[in-house]
Amino acid sequence: MTGRASAIARALAAVLIVIVYAVLAHTFSTTSHVAIALLPLALAPLFIALLLRLSRSGKWLLLAVITAIALTLSFPNSRDFFSHNLAWVYFAQDSALNLMLGFLFGRTLIKGRIPLCSLIAASLQRDPTAHLLQYTRRVTIAWTIFFASMVIVSTLLFFSADRVIWSSFANLWYWPLLISMFALEYCARLLILPRAERAGFFATINGFRDAVAAKSSSDGINL
Repeated sequence: MTGRASAIARALAAVLIVIVYAVLAHTFSTTSHVAIALLPLALAPLFIALLLRLSRSGKWLLLAVITAIALTLSFPNSRDFFSHNLAWVYFAQDSALNLMLGFLFGRTLIKGRIPLCSLIAASLQRDPTAHLLQYTRRVTIAWTIFFASMVIVSTLLFFSADRVIWSSFANLWYWPLLISMFALEYCARLLILPRAERAGFFATINGFRDAVAAKSSSDGINL
């Protein structure tokens, strides 16, 4: 398999995983009672993400967390709680992710720091111009507002609307909204920046992913 074909296959696999996860999360979030036998499936993505991050912190911490999770789920009351309140689990997970991403972008806007999108531009352009850096600062502000808005809207819907409405927004519409944000920024880039200062759409997504991973690692934030 060529490098391009391999990249396409990985991208398609990632899209499929996201779709399956979103559908499962929506289903479990809108079900009043999830069968005990399905709890491992419902909680698996959260635990896998947690364990992958903790594995970088040392085997003893990882072992302690696995033990704590196993002991918690061994009690009938805890299993019963999760089976009736999975929407709270997904709400906490969704809010925490967007809060961390918003914090990650927002803190780089503090005076004396380099905006995160400017770091992405610097990784894609050897000598970014002042015009490009001004544009990327505004893009960093836009992403900060986006993630903050996701938290605010999700919280308002969770506590004031039907669970189906909240879950549709948080689980089914989140990824389309995220992709739309990338697309809108790319359209703005085409209109505002000269050709020499534009990065490609997929190059930007890859740069975004790498910069967020590097920045979160350097700041001690596990995403």
